[in-house]
Amino acid sequence: MTNKVLITFQIIFGLCFSEHIINPNYALLKTLNDNSSWILNDLSNDSIYISSKKIDGSNLSAIKVEKEIYANPIVIRDILMDVDNYHQFVSNPELFQSKVVDSSENSLVAYQRIIIDVPMIDDRDYFFSMTTLPIEVTDTTILCHWMLLDPNQIDFRFKRDDRITYLKQGAGIWKTENLGPNKIKISYALYMHPGGYIPNFLIDIINERSILNLFNDVLKEINRRKI
Repeated sequence: MTNKVLITFQIIFGLCFSEHIINPNYALLKTLNDNSSWILNDLSNDSIYISSKKIDGSNLSAIKVEKEIYANPIVIRDILMDVDNYHQFVSNPELFQSKVVDSSENSLVAYQRIIIDVPMIDDRDYFFSMTTLPIEVTDTTILCHWMLLDPNQIDFRFKRDDRITYLKQGAGIWKTENLGPNKIKISYALYMHPGGYIPNFLIDIINERSILNLFNDVLKEINRRKI
């Protein structure tokens, strides 16, 4: 094992699973993983439940979407972990750049840039770690989860544009619950602060719209792979 791979391995697993890490986004992951305190806000026309949860120390809420479907969780996990190919199924791929910069068997570190086609508003970008391993030993429903990373603590020799607004606060978790033969409830919970000077009410709207768009894109890709 090369030194680079070993260091990456230590970074990913240290960030994701140590109780005493510096990265505050780990606390977000644990909050998102907790099934309590979610408040149902809406039920969409296509039977997607939309819930929210207050986050300690933040004026913003976490958002969760979930739906009952017929699918194989392994197929869903493969879709979610294939970060390099997100552009093949996400809406408006021209506004989205994604690249894996390092990986191990169950985990990866990736870079993403969100191109914002609005005057006077910067693009957003971030590094994140993503893994299929559980957060808690007893976790049995997790497909994968991710959290944002501090770019100053990681050197992947990946050059980013310093003029872009870098996102620091964010985490997400995908879960499935078995409901019967081939039937599951799939959910995605997210907390993301988009940075910059945007009113909180608008951030909540943006996060809900973004999570719904991605959730629907993943559902469409799941259905495509059934064919």
